[in-house]
Amino acid sequence: MAESLLQLLFSGWVLLTVQAHFPSLKPPACDMGSAYKAGICKQVEGGQTIILYTGLYVMALGVGGIKGSLPIHGVEQFNENDGKERKLISNFFNWFLYSISIALVLAFFLSYTLYAKLTRCLRSNNSLFA
Repeated sequence: MAESLLQLLFSGWVLLTVQAHFPSLKPPACDMGSAYKAGICKQVEGGQTIILYTGLYVMALGVGGIKGSLPIHGVEQFNENDGKERKLISNFFNWFLYSISIALVLAFFLSYTLYAKLTRCLRSNNSLFA
């Protein structure tokens, strides 16, 4: 089961990578300054949209399946008949959930910070990393 979920995740990555690589699968480049503000940038449409959303949904299915089966796979590594390892099962779940929570906080913080810098950069026409 886990292999098929990984294949789904990988297929989504491949689909999105192919779309990002080939110019015919992307809308034309848009100046993120004045053209973006004026709203004249061309949006993704037609087959480009189908490939984009198919890649995103296939990736979401793969990630959703892996996240549900990953803790179970981790717990199976412990022997429930051994007293020491039985205590480690609880420890594993605690660290697993703690790690996921910290990763989510970092992801939200970093994406918000990057978004704020990018927005400020577009408004002032300065360099992004200045």
